[in-house]
Amino acid sequence: MLKKVWLFLFLIVSCKQPETNVDARSTTSNISDSLSNAESKKVDNFKSGIVNDAIGVLTNPSQTFALYLPKSYTNSQTYPVVFFFDAHAAGRLPLDKYALLADEFNFILIGSNNSKNGMQPDALMNIANDLISDVQKRFPIDSKRQYLAGFSGGSRVAGMVAMQTPAIAGLIACSAGINLSNQKNLPFAVVAITGKEDFNMTELVTLSKTLAKTAVPHQLLLFDGKHVWCPNSTMKDAFLFLETVAMKNQTASTNNALLNNFKTTTEKEAIKMQAANKLVEAANNYEKLIHYLSGLHDTKKYERSLQSILQSKNYQTELSKNNQLIAQENQMREQYYQSFGKEISWWNNEVTKINDEIQRQGKSDMVFMLKRLLGSLSLASYMQANAAISANELKKAEYILQIYQLVDPTNTEAWYLSAGVHAKLGNTLVSLQELSKAVNLSFKDRDRLINDPMFNSISSTPEFNGVLNNIKP
Repeated sequence: MLKKVWLFLFLIVSCKQPETNVDARSTTSNISDSLSNAESKKVDNFKSGIVNDAIGVLTNPSQTFALYLPKSYTNSQTYPVVFFFDAHAAGRLPLDKYALLADEFNFILIGSNNSKNGMQPDALMNIANDLISDVQKRFPIDSKRQYLAGFSGGSRVAGMVAMQTPAIAGLIACSAGINLSNQKNLPFAVVAITGKEDFNMTELVTLSKTLAKTAVPHQLLLFDGKHVWCPNSTMKDAFLFLETVAMKNQTASTNNALLNNFKTTTEKEAIKMQAANKLVEAANNYEKLIHYLSGLHDTKKYERSLQSILQSKNYQTELSKNNQLIAQENQMREQYYQSFGKEISWWNNEVTKINDEIQRQGKSDMVFMLKRLLGSLSLASYMQANAAISANELKKAEYILQIYQLVDPTNTEAWYLSAGVHAKLGNTLVSLQELSKAVNLSFKDRDRLINDPMFNSISSTPEFNGVLNNIKP
């Protein structure tokens, strides 16, 4: 059972992680050629300051993308561009979330409406190829400042495209790492972003440690949250890091006002954390100051402060506790993966103990760890349940979905899938109750529900139509 769980977990976390040697209709050379083409053919006149959510790719009308042009946009200058890849092809989602940052940094934002989890590497590369080529021809893009960003499986897509495209200047990897393969160095800057409750957090931390052994400009950004697109404030730090790298490379003008504001704010936070004896956080802030400002400002005092902290006994003690917590997390995860098959009453007791400990601990590293653990169990439950449904092993799916509901009770998918299984088992009342629960938890995919064959046995009933009518657009 454990091997199966790990296989399921690998598939979703890696999103069928593409190998970097994929030859997708010579996509590497195609994208490189399009990115090196400095001419911008302004064939469209889209409004700035609003999200345009379904623009067709001229060479492939089956593909669309979302677009945000900064409010100050004009055809008379070139702009940095960020291509976003969401795990579920929700191209508009990150643009709506980060539009204000586009105005602040004067970036063009592009979101793919086609790239999503579960697709083959060659298909993903072709989507990226068509998208980047189209944008290059239609908008005044700064060819030296092209960035890729992705969330979860989309982060892996962005990493794959970046490593096969020499003209990419930076990558923002959110909530999932990238396959470094055998590459000792990367020709682009990397910002790794993860929530402290994200089940992929340790993966991003490991990526950052690996990059620290190279000359690659990189920065790890943590936020209080789980497996989601990061808050605006965190993405602002990511954009700022890419801006500082561009200043060092002389592909952007040095903005001293921006640098001084960052320096003042981050230095104040570092001193505050050091005074509170939160030395790991203090060290992270000093390291951040060095990563952003090295080559632009004198960072010697930050380097001295960082070394002083790293050599202190209190820091070593705190770091040791953090490492022990990660080891405990890995051990607990393994134990719970091996426990699929135990009675639901056992799972109920275990999840209750975890949630009680979360309440008892308040806001602490232990709480973040326990929430990451629940996230891992949610993911494993989701994958096992889907596999059982695909194999028509309905009783097994029913069992796994009970665990899913225990570890992630506000996840609409846990209730939706369970409703489908109960509909197929003939448990109409339970199915309708769980569908209503999913809708109350904000399930919104009306078309999916209408067309889902799992609900064929109840789709013509008045009660089912009542659930449909309760779905808010």
